[in-house]
Parts: sequence; C-alpha cells; structure tokens
Amino acid sequence: MGRRGPQLRPGRRRTPLYGRQRRHPRAHARDDVPPRRTRRLRPRLRVLGLLRSPPGVPVTPPAEAPIERHRLFRWSFFALFALTAWQCHLILANFYVALMGSGLLAVIVYPLHAALNRRCGGRPNLAAAVTTLGVALVVVLPTLFGGWVAAKQAAKIAPVVTEWLHSRGYAGGLPTADILPPRVMELWERAAGPLRERGVDPSAWLVSGVEDLSASMTGFAGSALRHVVFFLFQVAVLVFSLFFILRDGPKVFRRAVELIPLPEEHKATLVDRLSKTVSAVLRGIFVVAGVQGLLAAIGYWLFHVPFAVLLGALTAFMGPVPFVGTAAVWVPISVGMVLAGSVNNGLGVAVWCLVVVATTDNILRPILIGAEAKLPMLFLFFG
Repeated sequence: MGRRGPQLRPGRRRTPLYGRQRRHPRAHARDDVPPRRTRRLRPRLRVLGLLRSPPGVPVTPPAEAPIERHRLFRWSFFALFALTAWQCHLILANFYVALMGSGLLAVIVYPLHAALNRRCGGRPNLAAAVTTLGVALVVVLPTLFGGWVAAKQAAKIAPVVTEWLHSRGYAGGLPTADILPPRVMELWERAAGPLRERGVDPSAWLVSGVEDLSASMTGFAGSALRHVVFFLFQVAVLVFSLFFILRDGPKVFRRAVELIPLPEEHKATLVDRLSKTVSAVLRGIFVVAGVQGLLAAIGYWLFHVPFAVLLGALTAFMGPVPFVGTAAVWVPISVGMVLAGSVNNGLGVAVWCLVVVATTDNILRPILIGAEAKLPMLFLFFG
C-alpha cells in the first residue's frame, strides 16, 4: 500500500505553498472594519474630493487639530538654538581672526604634534604644550618682532610721505613737474590737452588725490600705533586657542567623521587623503609666502629701498593672492625708484624679484605640496 500524505480535517482544504497564505481564524471578522488611520483620514479625503461619500451622508469639514506637543517642542528648540548661536557670534566676533589663525596653524603643525604625542606616550596635554611652545618660539615671536619693526617704519613713513606730498604741492601747475622725466611730462601734457579744452583740469584731480593720500597715510600711522595692544591680545588668544585645538581637535574630528554616511574603509581612505592634502596645501601656501617676504625684504635692503621690513611684510601678505601676488608690491617700488632717478636700484629690485622672489613659488610649492599630497609634479607646476 502506497504512502499516504497528511490527513486533512473535515471542512478544510489544502492550499499550496505558493498560493494564498493561511489567515488568522478571526481575520474574516475584521474585513469590513477599516484600519484606524483610514477611518481618521476619510473625512479629510471627502472634503478634498478624493473620496466619495455615501449617499445621504453630509460632508463636514474636519475640526482643526490642536498643536501637537512634539511639534511645539521642536520649534521652541530651534528658536532657542538660533538665539544661542547668535549670542555666541556676538561674543566671538572680535576673535574670529585669532581663531582662524590658530586653526590654520594647528592644521599645518599637526603632523609634528602627532609625532610628539607618540613620543610622549600618548599624553595629549604634554604634546600640545610642547607643540604650542615651539610654534610660539619659531613662528609667533619672529612674527611679532617683524610686526613691531614694520609698525615703527609705518609710523615713520607717514610723516615722510606727507611732507613729501606737501612739498610737491600744487602751485598753479602740475604738482610733479619737477620730479618726472621729460618724456613722462610730454605724455602727460598730450593726455591732459583734450581734457583742458573741454574745461576739465586733470591737475586738480591729481592735487585731490595727493591730499587724500596724505590724509590716508596720517590715519594709517595713527591706527597702526593705536591697535598694537589689540594685536598683542589677538596673538595671545591665538596661542591659547592653539593648545586646546591641538589637544581636543582629534576627538572632535573623529566625532565629525562618524557622521559621514560611508563605509568605514572608504571613510578612512577619504579622511586620510583629505587631511594630508589640506595640510600640505596650507603648509605650502604660508611657508612660500613667508620665504618670499623674507627674500623680498633682503632685496629691498640690498638696493637701498627705504622701509625694507615693512615692504617685505607687505610682499609676504600679497604672496598668496591669485593673479597679482608679490608683483603688486615690488612693481610699484621698481617703477617709483626709476621715476625718482635711481634707475640702477629700480632695475635691480625688478631683476631680484623676477629671478629670486617669483621663482621661489614655482620651486618650493611643488616640493612642499607634492611630497605630502602625492600629486604629479607637472600638475602642481601648472597649478
């Protein structure tokens, strides 16, 4: 006798596995009762015309629902958060420059800090203190000394320029007639002739520019001396903030990395490459700017340019600026010295800055950035 399958109870029939699933014994009793969410949405759908109402049932608009507690709490939280953020902005408004400077320095010196932290046995307080002290001795103190010398020269240059401008003042003719070369004066007269025929005196414009320049130079000297104390306070805030950024920055950075919605292996690769590239680029920009300013100051001193330290600081400041760079400082210096009669010194400044200062960017930047970021040398050269 063959093998028989499982016996079915009376009144039941077998359903295949791929067919309809077995239902709960009480499920048939709830077929005519819609879910609670559907019962709640039906009046709104009838008002919007998306659901027909049965005949004889009037359409009544739903009553306004009271404000939910969680929504009120959410909007109150965002309002308090915005108010707190605005108050923090008002408190830190005067320290943004110092905080940005400390952040940039922390990114630049972080590889050194990480090595010191490993040598100190994983003691972040000691490593951050040593790194901050080293930055203060190597970077901050020389910068303060250069700023002090530049401020003294700025205080001296203002009365000198003001006296020179007044000595060349307008006396019924062209203010600079006695100092400009004859060829330049001839070009000036050709350009000013058509304007004078139309009743416009370009000499008056030049005199007005001379007076404005004199007033701005006087104000610059006064503001430079007046803000020395505030500058020193900003430097103190920078050094103080640098210690805490070096000590607690890695923890905050790891918390921020955990929020990136990527797999762990891709996240680690992305963060490692990004941190190395950003650190190398910032290090290359600021190191190259400092070297260019130092070399420019040496060239200004060699060719007897007055206020060499101040002009070297301006050259370093303009170094990272795209398109113009250091040429925004040394080109006017060279042209001014040539027009003043010191042709050899003016040409010497131009040759020095073209050969030494300008080529420093193309030599040092690929070395500093390419070695750390592992980018092609040709790409860095054209960049």
